[in-house]
Amino acid sequence: MKSYLQLIKKELRALRWYLGVLMFLTLGWHLFLATRVQRWPAELVFGLGWIPISFIPIWLLWISVQMYRSEWNQDTAYLLLSLPIPGWQITTSKFLVVMIAYVFSVVLFAASFFLALGGSIMQIVGDCLTLFPTIWYLRTGLNAFVLSVLLVSSATMLTHFSYISARMVKRFQGLVMVWILVLSVWLMERLGYVIEPLLRWVPWMTFEIGNYSQGMVHMGEFQMSLAPILAPWLIVVALFALGTWLWETQIEIV
Repeated sequence: MKSYLQLIKKELRALRWYLGVLMFLTLGWHLFLATRVQRWPAELVFGLGWIPISFIPIWLLWISVQMYRSEWNQDTAYLLLSLPIPGWQITTSKFLVVMIAYVFSVVLFAASFFLALGGSIMQIVGDCLTLFPTIWYLRTGLNAFVLSVLLVSSATMLTHFSYISARMVKRFQGLVMVWILVLSVWLMERLGYVIEPLLRWVPWMTFEIGNYSQGMVHMGEFQMSLAPILAPWLIVVALFALGTWLWETQIEIV
């Protein structure tokens, strides 16, 4: 366990610079928009404030590749493979750090958004916030977060698997990685469709939908099956495990 924690700390230290740049750009953008509040329409400022979060998925995929690429650029890949550390500790530590970076980026975005643009937000949605009970916002936010974690974790694991697999060839590794990623998505969809009926016992996720009419809010429930989401996710986990096996037993340091 100690070696595993050290691997996580190593990856977090390597990400400090990237996290700092993300923080600087996000805060800088929101502070700039804060100076435009009195000059631009509140709706425009509110909409532009969401721009940073649209780059988070691309940023996460980029750092996922950089984590493995840096091992070869810094000649530390051979050292990792030669240490008495299970391959799953190496790959899962990188995966967990990407997920930590995702949570950090979302929290950073939310804090920056509300601190810098709180006034504009209240101008637009202030009245709407009182229409629904607090528990509704908490449940909806939690459900959305769970779904986003499944999506981000799937993309991260597929990226890790594709990069590790591409390292098994000596030429055109970038192109090979893209093709493996595309084929992995296709395989995820096909096999996920096959095993989805086996997961229909999984409890459904319930969303509360509010409908505002004639000065009153009417609450209803919308249920969504998790089986079509969990089935492809399990295929991705299997591919990630395959990538771990390739890393530990088949890959060559080239």
